[in-house]
Amino acid sequence: MMKMEYFILDTLQGRLTDVNDESVRLIQAPPQYNNIPCITVDNSAGTHTLDSNKTNITIDNQRVEAIVTQYETDLRIDIWALKETTRQTLIQQINECFMKALSDHYTYCTSYNNGTCECIVENPEYQHDKRACKGQCPTPHDLPYENLWTKYNIDPASFTLTPAYDLDELNETEPVLRSRIDISFNYTDYYIIGGKTSQNIRNQTEDTE
Repeated sequence: MMKMEYFILDTLQGRLTDVNDESVRLIQAPPQYNNIPCITVDNSAGTHTLDSNKTNITIDNQRVEAIVTQYETDLRIDIWALKETTRQTLIQQINECFMKALSDHYTYCTSYNNGTCECIVENPEYQHDKRACKGQCPTPHDLPYENLWTKYNIDPASFTLTPAYDLDELNETEPVLRSRIDISFNYTDYYIIGGKTSQNIRNQTEDTE
């Protein structure tokens, strides 16, 4: 599974159910008939390089030289079902999961990290993030929150989600209902010169500007 496919997995895992409130799994394509209903994700539409340059970034409070690359990726989410009601339920849930992830990103303090609002701690007089000053910082116990856009260094403004369209496989011995949602977004990754491949570029974008 590609790195950005894990972003989809993190967003949807454990949040999809059928009309009977039974959990619906995310599996690798193509699914077996007895695994339906299910969701599959693939990157067959491709990933394209937008820009790449050598620059200095900060990692663990140290300045390092790295090759920073911006990508555009297109992912396909396929919804597999045997009943129309199940298909429509899953489509609605998928859309709600991504809209909630975007809403949370624009609601909560972007400097929140590991249970602490960093912008307030570092300089209480500096209103770096107005949402933080309004108290919109989740707490680990009352409101667990992980910003997946930051985790995968995805630009939320570039995120697009197409309406679902049908690809029903009605010619099969046992007809299968299939719908697809196309997702597109830009993300950044880096490679430390003389070091190892990155896993995360969290909070490094300011250093590359």
